[in-house]
Parts: sequence; structure tokens; C-alpha cells
Amino acid sequence: MTSSNSSQGLGNTRAHYVPQGARVTPVGRAALLCDSAAVFERIFDEDIALCVWNRVPDDILSAYLQRTAITGTWERMARVAACEPHFEELLCGFEESVGKIRLVTELTGLVDLFATLTDAGSVGIRMTATRQRECPRFHVDRVGLRLLCTWMGEGTEWLAHEDVMREQLGHQPGGWGEVNRPGAPIQRMDPFAVGVFKGDGWPGNAGRGAVHRSPAPRTWRVFVSLDAL
Repeated sequence: MTSSNSSQGLGNTRAHYVPQGARVTPVGRAALLCDSAAVFERIFDEDIALCVWNRVPDDILSAYLQRTAITGTWERMARVAACEPHFEELLCGFEESVGKIRLVTELTGLVDLFATLTDAGSVGIRMTATRQRECPRFHVDRVGLRLLCTWMGEGTEWLAHEDVMREQLGHQPGGWGEVNRPGAPIQRMDPFAVGVFKGDGWPGNAGRGAVHRSPAPRTWRVFVSLDAL
């Protein structure tokens, strides 16, 4: 996506799934990065656990969310219909401005994208603004697919499959780094990147889910997660 408005085209992601010249970059054997939504076709591959669509940040939306975040920590949750999502409850009390219009457009596109991948009739949305580390330990979600996107602050951290010592998951008495193999890099999603993580709940994927954690934020972090309901 080349537009400075990262939401442009999000609501019609089906049209972007197989663009000519889409460039996909593998990270290890189970993660793929791309600058196009085309990458999400590969989440159905048996050996793929994570697909990341890198997008250009939307400066207007970023500024709007920054003004919203500095009012204090908050978390909003809602269940929306995939075919015609409404966000009045989720965004109740949010400042009425062009930034909110951008946010509604962004959420509509993300819901459409995730529903396309999961065939979900409804989608659960959780939006959070925080200065805390929400999930500090590396872990695997007990779901089929989960979408994560950080709009402001540090993005979700994750490990390549080859760099995970899975026997250590859930057993980390000495700190946060024991799951990754010594010297292995910790990957991090960029702001506005959209990641679809395959969990242990995906059919036939038990013990192979994407391993990830929340970053340690230096300032405010605003992110969203989507689940099929």
C-alpha cells in the first residue's frame, strides 16, 4: 500500500489478495511479511503460523489516538456483526472529528479482513490504551486465528518457530527471555502493521501456534485485537 492513509482500501481487501508483484519475505519457516494483504492467503498453509501486512501509518489517526490515550488508560470491548459492523458502543464518548472517521474506517476494514479469513458471522474487538505491559510472557493463544494491530507505540513481539524452546512455555521463573533460544532475535511488528496469528486452536496446529508477547512500552501504547465469535 503506497497511500499515506493506511485505511484506504482496507474495506475492500478482497480486491488486494492477489496483486501482481506482491513481495513476500519469510522469517524462518513459519512467518511471512509483506507490504500487501496478499500475504494473508498464506495463513491457510499448514506450515505457516503468522502473516504480517506492513502498512504505512496514518498520521491523522495516530494523532487522534494519541489525544485519546493521554486522557488515561482505557479498554473497550464490543461484538460486531461481520456483514454490517457498528461501532457506536465501542467508540462512545470518543471525540467527534476526522480522526474518529478514520478510526471507524480502519475498524470496518479490519473486521472485513478478519471475517473474510475466518468466515465469522461476528467479530470480537478489544481496543486498549495502556502504559503497562499487558502480556509480558511469550505465549501461544488458544484460538484458531487472532488479528493484532498496534496503532501507537511498540508493536507485538514474536519469535520465529526455529527460535522457540516450546518446552519452556509457561515455565519462566527467571525472567522473560528463556523461551527464545540463546542469541535468537526477538521480532517486533511495526506501528500499523496487521498481524494474523495462528493459535494452538487451529485444527491440526496444537503445539505449533505463533509465539508472541506484549512489548515493554516506553510511553502510551494503543492496540486492537480481533477474534472470531
